[in-house]
Amino acid sequence: MKKKSCLFLVIVILICQAFLPHGKAYAAGSGETVTIGTDVVNIRSGPDLSYPLTAIAKRGEKYEIVQEQGDWIEIRFAVSKTGWLVKWLVVKDNEQAQPTAATPKNTQNSQSSSQGPLNTQVKPAAAVIGYVNADTLNIRLEPSATSTVVGKLGIGTMVSIYNSQNNWLEIGYAGLRGWVISEFINRDGQTAIKAGSENYLQNKTIVIDPGHGGGDNGTTGANGTLEKKLTLKTAYLLYDKLKAAGANVFLTRNSDTYLSLSSRVMMGQVNQADAFISLHYDSNHDPTLRGTTGYYYHAYQKALAVALFNATVEKTKLINRGVRFGDYHVIRENSQNAVLIELGYLSNPEEEAILNSNTYQANAATGLYNGLVQYFKEHN
Repeated sequence: MKKKSCLFLVIVILICQAFLPHGKAYAAGSGETVTIGTDVVNIRSGPDLSYPLTAIAKRGEKYEIVQEQGDWIEIRFAVSKTGWLVKWLVVKDNEQAQPTAATPKNTQNSQSSSQGPLNTQVKPAAAVIGYVNADTLNIRLEPSATSTVVGKLGIGTMVSIYNSQNNWLEIGYAGLRGWVISEFINRDGQTAIKAGSENYLQNKTIVIDPGHGGGDNGTTGANGTLEKKLTLKTAYLLYDKLKAAGANVFLTRNSDTYLSLSSRVMMGQVNQADAFISLHYDSNHDPTLRGTTGYYYHAYQKALAVALFNATVEKTKLINRGVRFGDYHVIRENSQNAVLIELGYLSNPEEEAILNSNTYQANAATGLYNGLVQYFKEHN
């Protein structure tokens, strides 16, 4: 009887282990490190947004990798302390150059000088860090102005640099690999910032409201994306940008928790918010609908809604569905300058994939940031 009980216990343990999340562990002293790729990153005690904050990491800081699990990396930030942060906010320093989708041919680059060297190519042993200094930068499949565009980057984005060829650099960002013109990448460790933009946000109080949370999933995408998770991801990226610009920033929720609509409104009023931004993703029975929509309720909210909406559409390039009146509690019952932004349709399978991409999330946060800068520039 005891033998059967022991055997049953072993089987149960093995089954449980099979369903537990597995990550990639790194040997102690392996030398694998990451560099923080945005202004401020929260370090948590576990691999989920529900875990409490334990420390703050800042742009350019390097940390040893302990292990990886899903979208999270555990890092060592003190001799005896470790914590977790999300992968898309860091760049691995020791990532070796990998073969690209298309190997450049030994022909002169279309943008190279006729007197310059042909195919001058340097292949570093490990990736170098760089920052985009253009508002929008195309990533191309090959080092040529006529090559296919495979992605776009916004100003200040941190990338890994792998190779150089004439006036082109091979870079990587968020799983994307391709070539960009070298003059639009800073390699001195300095981030490109639009001069003076932070002055308009200095000491402004911004409340960011990631829609839904906890038992309220919001809408569920065609391929299973939960709105409550995506709004929180967007909110975190926007939070980091605003904090770096000197704004006083509050999140109505910073984890997967439920919060009543009245509590969200109260947070804006208690903190006397200069701007209250409720972030959402849309859904409709018609799976072909797509695009971004901005909402306001009171007349005094319209100018903010227009500024945020226009800047976000300009940055994300989603279909413009306009700014309109919306009878939503968080803006209707809000005495502060409050808006609600629907950042795209999760019910459209193609748009859902775009909305989940790191590139879109970065562009959405940048667009909202730019909209706030423009608004406070005009209404200071």
